[in-house]
Amino acid sequence: MSEKLNNTLPALLICNTVTGLVNNKPTSLQIALGIETREKACIQNLYDFGVTCSYDEVLRFKTSAAVSTVAEEQNPSLRPITDANEGLIQAVADNFDANVSSQNGLKSTHALALLLTLNKRTLDITPGYNRTIDRISRDTMKTLIKSYVKIKNYQGPKRSNMPANFPRRCVLTLRMLAEKAILNARARNLDLQFLRDITLVNNLPEFGGYNTAIVRRQGQSMKPGSSVMYTPLIDMIPSDPDTMMAAMCEAQRLTY
Repeated sequence: MSEKLNNTLPALLICNTVTGLVNNKPTSLQIALGIETREKACIQNLYDFGVTCSYDEVLRFKTSAAVSTVAEEQNPSLRPITDANEGLIQAVADNFDANVSSQNGLKSTHALALLLTLNKRTLDITPGYNRTIDRISRDTMKTLIKSYVKIKNYQGPKRSNMPANFPRRCVLTLRMLAEKAILNARARNLDLQFLRDITLVNNLPEFGGYNTAIVRRQGQSMKPGSSVMYTPLIDMIPSDPDTMMAAMCEAQRLTY
């Protein structure tokens, strides 16, 4: 339509909209826009113009994502993270608090969310793992999604003292100290270069894209993306010792 639209976000939006109308199925961008707008009335207005998917499709995608997560949790062969042979696995737990105002009063949810992350050394993914989320049928949406985290009771004291011989101190090797000094100096130089280019270069990408462009120009290898696995919420008070014990045991079970 116009040379000004080449490689631009408006062109991407238009292409996704056209593709969705031709295939009669919502594209990933249309689903993302539908989730971003959130409000049903706004989603339906944009859907009438062919910009986003329908509100029913947003609900179906959320349910499909939940079904896919439960399947990964129950079947080790479907998990994106199975063991630490490809890199360090990190378990991240945090409070999940939600307050919903309704005509019947204030409804609140206080639970614990746990996710696992793995930064793989290679681009190879787990054999048999499917990164896509299967679109479930309307009949499947009516089925209750069952996911249960086995609760472990904490029997120890409320406040435990760290053993005196547990913390260890050692002097880092000269090679490691030199590597850290070089990395810190390079990071400071890149930060200053980014701040300088903000005032001199038009249409400068954000900080992540800026560093990615530098890595490509220097011919360095790209770091593989991290695999992330979301686990079911633990519907208990996050500060309860049993909740934390259950989260740690669940992380150990999923990565053992």
